[in-house]
Amino acid sequence: TAEQQAAAEKGTLGMRISAEGYDAETASPAIAHISGTSDAGEAVDFCTALTLNASTRVQIDPGAYEVEIIAPINADGSMFEAPEPFKAVVKASGIAEVAKKLTFVPAADAADAASSAASKVAQAMAMNDGTIADNAVEVAAKNAAA
Repeated sequence: TAEQQAAAEKGTLGMRISAEGYDAETASPAIAHISGTSDAGEAVDFCTALTLNASTRVQIDPGAYEVEIIAPINADGSMFEAPEPFKAVVKASGIAEVAKKLTFVPAADAADAASSAASKVAQAMAMNDGTIADNAVEVAAKNAAA
């Protein structure tokens, strides 16, 4: 079918982002902001939730992309330092795997970064691919104020 053919032409962006000390129950979500241009010349710009300490896979049109990680904020106000935005090239029917590690930042050192991350979560909701929890902005703001 045409649907199967279209799916076969997509590639996969696999992201394994590790963060020691991340608590998925109480922290704001980790988010990947993926932007760039597909090989067909289409602009791509969306945000997707990440499962930390596991692999998150996104089906995407082949192309060259930049990925920015929006770091999660823990309930106690501590958080993680996100890596610099990185490039990923996705080929048709291929898998581009990326592995990055987030560095823990204690609450005492995280105030400015936490409020910045909380505002990025709010911006990400406008480009949400449907995977980011509805309460993400609320959780991020509450945790940033801890």
